[in-house]
Amino acid sequence: MNSFETETKKELEKRGWVWRIPSGDINFQSPKKVPTPADFLWLHQGKVYFIECKATESNRFRLRNITSSQWEAAFQISMNGGNYYFVIKIQSLVGWIPFRQMSLMRDRASLNQEMLELFPPIIF
Repeated sequence: MNSFETETKKELEKRGWVWRIPSGDINFQSPKKVPTPADFLWLHQGKVYFIECKATESNRFRLRNITSSQWEAAFQISMNGGNYYFVIKIQSLVGWIPFRQMSLMRDRASLNQEMLELFPPIIF
């Protein structure tokens, strides 16, 4: 777990139950990596949220850093009524972007800080 994931996990734990989804290298049947849908499951006020954390020290977050399996998982979870958020950190600015809004930006090369400011952290 990187430092941004650790920081996010601590904030989530203050406001609900959180579980770190094990990384994709745990598969006893096959040497292949199994993709995980997100970094965390978070239970808050009776709702379950899938949380995927991404961070960069650059002034832009490149959307190609989201894998095809993460896009697919976010799509499947959201289309089935689930809550999926990309928690993005660009330098020191953090934004919580719901999958539906993130999917509208998928064709962009990157997100900058001005765009991220439109999605403030939603720690309830």
